[in-house]
Amino acid sequence: MKKGNDLIVMSDGVAIAASKSCTIDVSCQTKEIGSKGSGDWRSYIAGRKSWEVSTSFLVGDAQKIKSLVTRTGATVTLSWGARGDDTDRMSGTAIVGSCKISGTRGNLVQGSFSFKGTGELK
Repeated sequence: MKKGNDLIVMSDGVAIAASKSCTIDVSCQTKEIGSKGSGDWRSYIAGRKSWEVSTSFLVGDAQKIKSLVTRTGATVTLSWGARGDDTDRMSGTAIVGSCKISGTRGNLVQGSFSFKGTGELK
């Protein structure tokens, strides 16, 4: 994937919209394992992982947007990767955390969604 417009986010197999931007945030908690006898430096091990996806877009298909707006709080299957290339696609189950649709007179309607991953990212 060389350009941002090559990245596409899909919910339950349907492209959400023409994404302007997308952020995938994967993090890992750490747990301190040092003891008083280990000196001044702390030591850690990897703990549990989590992931989130946020995307903003220009509203294209109102029916797709309506279906996600009404499913805020619901669980969906997300996948993302390079447009037209299924070999490097990633996916996971996520909760639709928030939805925001806005527009100003004379401009295109814009929207954004945030998803909180629940379970393994594949």
